[in-house]
Amino acid sequence: GEIMKFKEKRKKIHLDMFDYDVEMIFSTDTCRTFHKQAFKDQWTDDSHEPFVAIHVNFGGKSTVIFPWNADIFLIVHECSHITWRLMELMGANHENEVMAYMNGYFSREAWKLKNNRKKIKKGLTKVSIPDSIVIDSMK
Repeated sequence: GEIMKFKEKRKKIHLDMFDYDVEMIFSTDTCRTFHKQAFKDQWTDDSHEPFVAIHVNFGGKSTVIFPWNADIFLIVHECSHITWRLMELMGANHENEVMAYMNGYFSREAWKLKNNRKKIKKGLTKVSIPDSIVIDSMK
């Protein structure tokens, strides 16, 4: 088989109204990206079970790591974890229309990133809050 060189595509979204950050990453080596991100964002735990795609919630931020060729199912699945987390933050009862809208929005942003040929770089200011870590992994 061919050896693929390590590549990532990243996009950061800052949600002002919730003071919450989302980072989406498509990677040719999701495990390598996971450990790189754990170090960068100072996650309290950088162990993981084998995964295809993963959502990590830590310190007021959702990080989603997708395999390079993620399909629509994986994208929508992982984005639903971001939506769920935000609903918890809002203390909103999980309202159907709001969730559907947010999940559509995140999924579209991830889809656009996946299909984008250009490098996307956008700086965001980070605030670190010690926090419990929640990991939803797609096995």
